[in-house]
Amino acid sequence: MRLLLLRELSTLQGGIETYLQSLLSQFRRKSVELSILTNEISHQSDSFLPNLSSIYRWSINESGFDHVWKQIENWNPDLVYSHSLHNIDHESRFTSRYPTLGYIHTYNTCISGNKSHQFPYSTPCTKKFGLSCLGHYFPRRCGGLNPFTMLKLYQNNRQRFSLSKQYHALAFASNYMRDEYIRHGLSPDKCHLLPLPIPGQEPDLQPPDKRSFTNRLLFIGRLTNLKGTHYLLKALPELIKSLGKKIELIIAGDGPELPRLKEYTRSAKVPVEFTGWVNRQRREELMRSVDLLVVPSLWPEPFGLVGIEAGCVGLPAVAFEVGGIPDWLIPGETGELASGNPPRISGLTQAIVRALSDRDYHHRLRMGAWKKSHEFSMEIHIERLMNILQSLHQERS
Repeated sequence: MRLLLLRELSTLQGGIETYLQSLLSQFRRKSVELSILTNEISHQSDSFLPNLSSIYRWSINESGFDHVWKQIENWNPDLVYSHSLHNIDHESRFTSRYPTLGYIHTYNTCISGNKSHQFPYSTPCTKKFGLSCLGHYFPRRCGGLNPFTMLKLYQNNRQRFSLSKQYHALAFASNYMRDEYIRHGLSPDKCHLLPLPIPGQEPDLQPPDKRSFTNRLLFIGRLTNLKGTHYLLKALPELIKSLGKKIELIIAGDGPELPRLKEYTRSAKVPVEFTGWVNRQRREELMRSVDLLVVPSLWPEPFGLVGIEAGCVGLPAVAFEVGGIPDWLIPGETGELASGNPPRISGLTQAIVRALSDRDYHHRLRMGAWKKSHEFSMEIHIERLMNILQSLHQERS
């Protein structure tokens, strides 16, 4: 099978690129002949594309689309696996010419892509995407306050959603994402559940030992309003009161909300350590040193891979019941959920208290999180992906 992979960048800038890097070696083991098209290839691409001599690669910015298109036609792929190109017209050329599987990472069923409202309170949005969304954008604080930006985003996501209808098959990380697109009219038969694996990490070989509480909580991620970190900070005083002991919160990340969070921490005098961004080794060390990972996202996370990473080391999680999080956070099994309709500080506090109420119960959650992480291995992912690709190949042959 000849497979062309589409991706905007060829650098290791985030989780998607790390995932794709892991995917390349798996494809080689499956005897898939692979080529890669990116919009640009940077000086870091050698770290992204191993064994470059065995992989065809093209850059639109370097050679121009028309030139690249002719070369790809000569190479003649059987299938295209798309993780999105910036230029919608370029990607549409591929869907009209080759059987294409598109992996949907973001909500193109929303103007801002956040699929949530911020007024009168933060809550996920269940509205169907359309012209009426323009009337809600400012009153419900769906995004920024620039009308030109709103119109530009609306047009872009409307085109992106139309492109998703052109894919011959689509893959989604969570049931929530898959259901969102089916609700917008896509056929269930072409929408496949394909949870993301944990690139570069494996579950511990041994189950977690029973241990005493460390009385520490951990948040990992970008510090934006939608990540809900301010909800977690405001929950700390009542949490400490309910548990009757000192609780320390570690926030590993950075972003536009950092100054406001630090100011609140100083004024409220809550015990918080801000570490900034941490590397993978330090991330794992932190996960092993705390009792809970808290994922207080106020928007419907497409998946929430950090919860699976935590499960690898036997760390349970607490989160709001939003987006794809319930696919891996099972109440009473891998952690605790608070209602996400709407997310409330009191609900988050109660969920954390439940998870930390009893040492034996907490250990069961640790065991459950560790067992659940085994369901998201790269081996399982590649097997599911190959089944989708082979089925698509057979249908189009």
